[in-house]
Amino acid sequence: SFINVICLSIGMTVAILIGLWMYDEISFNKNFDNYDRIAQVIQNVSNNGEVQTWWQVPYPLANELRTHYGSDFKHIVMAVNWGTDHKITIANSNSNSTDNKILKSNGGFFEKEMPEMFTLDMLQGSRNALKDPSSILISASASKAFFGDENPVGKVLKIDEYQPVKIAGVYKDFLHNSTLAKLDFIASWDFWYHANNDLKDMTDPWRPNFITLFAQINDNANFSNVSAKIKDAKLNKVNEQLQKKKPALFLEPMSKWHLYSEFKDGVNTGGAIKYVKMFGVIGLFVLLLACINFIN
Repeated sequence: SFINVICLSIGMTVAILIGLWMYDEISFNKNFDNYDRIAQVIQNVSNNGEVQTWWQVPYPLANELRTHYGSDFKHIVMAVNWGTDHKITIANSNSNSTDNKILKSNGGFFEKEMPEMFTLDMLQGSRNALKDPSSILISASASKAFFGDENPVGKVLKIDEYQPVKIAGVYKDFLHNSTLAKLDFIASWDFWYHANNDLKDMTDPWRPNFITLFAQINDNANFSNVSAKIKDAKLNKVNEQLQKKKPALFLEPMSKWHLYSEFKDGVNTGGAIKYVKMFGVIGLFVLLLACINFIN
């Protein structure tokens, strides 16, 4: 009896753990209020005889979509250098001291509508803080790491080698099963843009693809129809050489970012969903085997 009960318990435990992991994967990003309206603008490009899918786009595309397709979008947000570590320098409160605190934190530069699109849960300050390019928002865990129990609002810090910025708000940490998990700070796109003179002096800004472009469609729109409308928005702007690559834009819904992120020849071929299905089969097999063993 002891052996039978232990074997059944182990089988049920394994099945439950696999089930919890599967739920965590399937519920990825569902904590966002606008989950079913948010997408990323990506492109298929013909390159070297094959169709490649690129997740970055040129930065003028954001204004192009706002100007000519604005009726289909509620928010359009550019992001750059996000999801990577940055050097954060925090000046010592003693003005006569040069002993500054230097940390590494994950963050990025976003346009001002980002907090509204991703419905930041603000603990201090306002979602509209990024309208001031010299302001920055930090997460609750970053606030604890940077300043302990002190109120961080109004304090100044420096990102990488850029000019210092002022903390204007603190937001609740994103969930671990989120694309924005561990995002310690959200800085202004305008701040980053004006700090990079090479970008402003670029002769052909439609050429480089380095921007992540998020979009929230209006309530009366759907991803398929909007994708069809914006398909040639980049093609109509690039030079003749780049037109030969036939760039075709489309919207990739947030529901597919995590589990359906793989493409081949411009067609979605799945992604991490195959592991979810595989472990689901394994969990059922283990549970079935444990039940049969217990009954026998």
